[in-house]
Amino acid sequence: MWRIFCESRPSLLWVWSRSPHQVGALCCGARGVARLQDYDDAPPWTPCSTWLGASTADRPWTQARRELLWRSRVDQTRTLLGGMGSQPTPPSVQL
Repeated sequence: MWRIFCESRPSLLWVWSRSPHQVGALCCGARGVARLQDYDDAPPWTPCSTWLGASTADRPWTQARRELLWRSRVDQTRTLLGGMGSQPTPPSVQL
């Protein structure tokens, strides 16, 4: 479903990424942002999909790794939800 949306409306797809300059090439011409504040002047969020976080399978689960996973997944999801809540129109769908 996301591929169809991405290919049919690439100008509407924004990606919050650690590498925003690569997003267009990797995701059908979508726009990348490094910080949610960079999105402030864009159209309303609709829909919103959360694919945040460091990989869980590529390294042993040490205490430091668990903390990184928590920050990259839970804390970033909280930041995303806060950003969604600050928008004048919330997303119609959040995955």
